[in-house]
Amino acid sequence: MSSRRIPNRYGFSLLSWVRFLVLAGAVLPACRAGAPRKPAAPVPEARMVFSLQSEDTGTGDTITTREVWSLPGVGQDLRSITVTYAKMGKARTAFQCNNASSFEVRVVYQLQARLDDDGAWRITGEQKRYTPGACDGDIPSFLGVRLHVMGPKVPGRQYLALEQSGKTRLLWAHTPAGSWVWRRVTPVEQDEQKIEYEVWDLEMNADGTIGGTCDRMEIRRSTSDQTFACSRRSDIVLFTRYRLVGRFWPNGQIELRETGFTTQNRHPCDRSEKRYLDTYTGVLMGDGIHLKTRGDDAEQVLTRRHGL
Repeated sequence: MSSRRIPNRYGFSLLSWVRFLVLAGAVLPACRAGAPRKPAAPVPEARMVFSLQSEDTGTGDTITTREVWSLPGVGQDLRSITVTYAKMGKARTAFQCNNASSFEVRVVYQLQARLDDDGAWRITGEQKRYTPGACDGDIPSFLGVRLHVMGPKVPGRQYLALEQSGKTRLLWAHTPAGSWVWRRVTPVEQDEQKIEYEVWDLEMNADGTIGGTCDRMEIRRSTSDQTFACSRRSDIVLFTRYRLVGRFWPNGQIELRETGFTTQNRHPCDRSEKRYLDTYTGVLMGDGIHLKTRGDDAEQVLTRRHGL
């Protein structure tokens, strides 16, 4: 940290400055004479990170593509950009490229950009680092891509617009902070249908820890003329709020744990206020958080909620 020069604009004499420095030295921690000063630790540069995930199941196999873009922070020069590109395949039987049921491609790009007249940044240089493999396919090039950082200048609320070949793609902030939704409708069974709806509100702390809540609504609806005995109505609506804590890592890995819950008071169809508190592990990428509970292979995908 550079020292700041103090101008003598208050009319102090040289003797006054000497007395001030002597008094200041008396209250500061003593230093060894001649001991070298330790340089100030450099402040790490804040980065803006955006991500995108897409899936292709058109061939019957599942091809998942991920991009993570790391840019200098708000107000920084965007000439240096890092992109991590990954493509993962899962086959019903085996891929012809490697005669295996899965494959993974990972490429790290170092990009250089210049500022266009309209304020967009255009990619003009590209270097790729990866190990070539039989299932690489078409490794994308980002040369010529124009990008705009858009949205309010608030951490976690901006998004990245990429223009390439006449098309625009949006990448969202790579953070679990915000509001997420999940919905599932169970097919009709025994004259009854169940609808589940959840809203997850998560907050990120500076140390990577997470706090928040999950509001869960469960609706049981009669599909016949019968009513439920507990409520004497044709539907039941149950509500539970779960308290959450967890942790998030820059590679997208996320862990969440329910620590408690609250239910509506004395609902006639809620025979027990006890709830099973669960633990989740998963990954955040783009517009979704993919979660699994312990001992369960089923995946729950939370979708980012934009606006109201």
